[in-house]
Amino acid sequence: MTHVDELEWQRQERARLEERADGAAADSNSSVLRYRVVARELARDPDAPLPSNFAYAISARIEADARQQRLERKRFERAAFAWLIAVCGTGGCIALAIYGGEWWSAVSGAEWLNSRNAPWLIAVAGCALLSRLLDGRVRSAGRVKH
Repeated sequence: MTHVDELEWQRQERARLEERADGAAADSNSSVLRYRVVARELARDPDAPLPSNFAYAISARIEADARQQRLERKRFERAAFAWLIAVCGTGGCIALAIYGGEWWSAVSGAEWLNSRNAPWLIAVAGCALLSRLLDGRVRSAGRVKH
């Protein structure tokens, strides 16, 4: 059983009743005045009503966040692509410096078609082309039309 100080209980009750009746404080007791502040706060509606455009505001915020994430992803992809181009270009320049003009005669002739790696090179090129074509179709199919 909890021990309740009877005097404090009466002060709390009196403050609650005075606040409900909106009467002036009959007693200048500071504890009653403090309890009136507490009673006033407890009587207030704790939940403010939602604004009329709450759903619209939340959906707009979510769309803005999604848009920001897409922009950041595109920036990353562009930066990664630029770095890939730079690395490949640097590698090409190094290969050109090492092998000189000999690489062009190996690539420009039709001898590479007769090598045993030719089917693999054609398969890789076909896969890259097919992937590129399907990527555009998947992206356009995923768009929502209004």
